[in-house]
Amino acid sequence: LIILAPAPGKDHFPKAVNKVKDIKIPVLLMVEASDSSWIRKDFKLLSRELTINRIVHKSIKYDKGGGHKLLWKVGYYWPDVKAFLQKNVGQ
Repeated sequence: LIILAPAPGKDHFPKAVNKVKDIKIPVLLMVEASDSSWIRKDFKLLSRELTINRIVHKSIKYDKGGGHKLLWKVGYYWPDVKAFLQKNVGQ
């Protein structure tokens, strides 16, 4: 599961995070440091819940610029996506 810049969707995010314990696959969670504060807050919340629930995951907060639009197209973060997929899905 790859989650890019988790957004709240009308404040439903905290409720959805309660279901983290049901995740049975590795998670890659990514955000850019200059993204909006509420998205960074959701990133932190989700990352913490993944850790608490001992879900295999990798949380990455990039700080090279691009804001929310960074993840709209392939960019400097792509090697992390490839590495995650190769490790967890295979070639």
